[in-house]
Amino acid sequence: MCESNDMVKVAEQVLQLSSRTGIEPFVEPVKVVSAEAGKVDFKFKVTQKLLNIQGSLHGGVLSLLVDTLTGVTAFTLFSHRGVTLNLNAK
Repeated sequence: MCESNDMVKVAEQVLQLSSRTGIEPFVEPVKVVSAEAGKVDFKFKVTQKLLNIQGSLHGGVLSLLVDTLTGVTAFTLFSHRGVTLNLNAK
């Protein structure tokens, strides 16, 4: 099992690789706080460019973050790439 610091590095590397797919403006403010197998704590500051016209976090951005950060967390368990097959927002 990886040490916590190693897991943080793994999560940071996977997040960085994910951001190369064109979603970088949305995941750039995301930072890994702590990580262990199956659990990663993230933090980020909601900036103006992430808001909808009502001034709250845009639902599309939120869905993108849930999808991406769930994938980063899953990688700490399975150590291989995967894709989201279904993501419903209701």
